Amino acid sequence: TINDLREDFAQLADGLEKDSKVLMDFAGVASFSPASINALAQFNERLRTKGSRMVLCSLEPSARDGFFAAR
Repeated sequence: TINDLREDFAQLADGLEKDSKVLMDFAGVASFSPASINALAQFNERLRTKGSRMVLCSLEPSARDGFFAAR
């Protein structure tokens, strides 16, 4: 569920050291729900507060278009 995803992201962010880099591979993902985009945005903000960053890769064109249109 989306709550599980948010909890997993929070635990990951809390467990990372400062200046970490997180590579998110979305190969095979056709679309994102608004809630999942929000969860990723919250995760990114948690990372940024630690001086860390997230990189999205292998975004299908349809997923990429929907993701960036929503943000």
